[in-house]
Amino acid sequence: MTDYSSFKPKFPKELHPRPHLMIFWFHFLRLSPSYQLATRFRSDELTEEDKHRLPNDFEDILKTYDDFGDVWANSYPIWTRDKWRHLFDANIVMPQAKTLGLLREGQIDCDDQLETNLKKYFDYDRPKIGYPMTIIMTLPIIGNKKRIMSEVELVLDKYDDFIKKSSPVRPAAKPKYALLINKVRERVIKLSHQIVIAKASYPDYKMWQIAILLKLNPTQTEKIKKFEQQKFAAKSEGKKLDGVFEPVEEKMLVNAVLGRYIRHAYLLAENAARGKFPCIEERYDVNGKKEKTFFDYPVILDKLKDENIRRMQIDDDDD
Repeated sequence: MTDYSSFKPKFPKELHPRPHLMIFWFHFLRLSPSYQLATRFRSDELTEEDKHRLPNDFEDILKTYDDFGDVWANSYPIWTRDKWRHLFDANIVMPQAKTLGLLREGQIDCDDQLETNLKKYFDYDRPKIGYPMTIIMTLPIIGNKKRIMSEVELVLDKYDDFIKKSSPVRPAAKPKYALLINKVRERVIKLSHQIVIAKASYPDYKMWQIAILLKLNPTQTEKIKKFEQQKFAAKSEGKKLDGVFEPVEEKMLVNAVLGRYIRHAYLLAENAARGKFPCIEERYDVNGKKEKTFFDYPVILDKLKDENIRRMQIDDDDD
């Protein structure tokens, strides 16, 4: 019998994500059984059993995998360093005025740096900002700023009608992936993830034990814990537990609450594998039936152990 009064769960810090939903997307991909299949498919490690489990929209999951990669291969900080901008930042940046060079008074020839900057603008900077309408002009620095700006205004006025007629309305650039705006609360996302991780980390635990571990439903779990401790004490003394009724309703309630969180975790993970997060839309099989909640807990546990080993090796190297 576990002494829950002194029990303190120890999860890797990274499994308690900071309040940033992008981190949850990464961690729920780790839980997704479909994404695990995509990982094994891309590494040519699918078993015959795996092949029978491939979902009918597996191509969509492979597209997500090809973008996000093997989420168990590195920790989140390393992954986001390599992937963040490509996946979640718009590729087109806001256009800005750019100085390509400066000709000093009396300078006759164009220097190499000006030619280099001009080439860089056409080959790199201009494609990056989406080829907007651009005026290339010379700007003699004669007189004060007011006079110089009046020269700029004259050029803009000259092309004003042309700009209005020819310049299309440019839609805002969109990233390849974006978080969905919905009513899925962050607390639900976090608890759903923690419960699945706890079930993988403690495979022999019952639902009420996981609830105690994560300090959920304290009203019910306190009654359950007290009963289990009394039951354990009586059994160790060879006695029967008289006059104490098992908290059946409390256990049923805890099971229902945790079951709902696990279902949410499954939907979050599977929709994340299809490029949608956070999303708890129901999932249906080819026959129109709701998909059964399934997590490959042994695989998740093995991956957690491997990551802990890598983390300890890094700590040893730092020492």
